[in-house]
Amino acid sequence: TAFGEKNMMRSSLTRWLTAGRFMRALYGYAKAIAFVFLTGLAGVNMAGDTRGWTETLYDQRWYELAGWLSVGIAVALTIIRGLPVIFDAWLLIVPPTESSAREQRIIGARSRDQQSHQ
Repeated sequence: TAFGEKNMMRSSLTRWLTAGRFMRALYGYAKAIAFVFLTGLAGVNMAGDTRGWTETLYDQRWYELAGWLSVGIAVALTIIRGLPVIFDAWLLIVPPTESSAREQRIIGARSRDQQSHQ
């Protein structure tokens, strides 16, 4: 699960990137702004010869730069937030070898210890 006591996040970096309030807000705003920008851009490109306020807005260099920046941030955060999750889930994805099975037992013992102390 993404939140709660029983999750697959093993590192504090992964918890901060995926469950931290700041990163979730930054990622959410970047995705929303990028979505609105790209949707408007598609609409402007389909408008043809008609000129309205959206075409005038998309002619502004600052607006275009801000929109593409939000797209870049959203894509970068998707990758940055996803890689640690894959790394933390690696033991669940790849069949365990002898050394990783030992590591899995250690992780399981730690989580049982934490649950018994609560």
